[in-house]
Amino acid sequence: MFDFSWAEIVVVALVGLVVIGPSDLPKVIRFIKKTISKVKNVSREFTKSILDEGEINSLKKEAEEVNQDLKQIVDLEGNLQDTYDVSDIYDELNRPDSSNKK
Repeated sequence: MFDFSWAEIVVVALVGLVVIGPSDLPKVIRFIKKTISKVKNVSREFTKSILDEGEINSLKKEAEEVNQDLKQIVDLEGNLQDTYDVSDIYDELNRPDSSNKK
């Protein structure tokens, strides 16, 4: 990932030892390790959520295609026939002016 050689790592460790000091160096290393771990977890969750979103979109597209296919059926003679759309019945029943008058 970072493409460091062993010599570069040793130089960074020596500079860290001089600047930070030998007593605080293990604490700083642990902090850096935890931070890198958290960044990796966030990255993994982000990637997973993007993949899940793509899967949801593909499922929605498939459902729309199936719904479109169900709008026409083939009758016994092999002709395409439109199916009855019941959504207009629901719309009519849900209108406020269509109360059940007796």
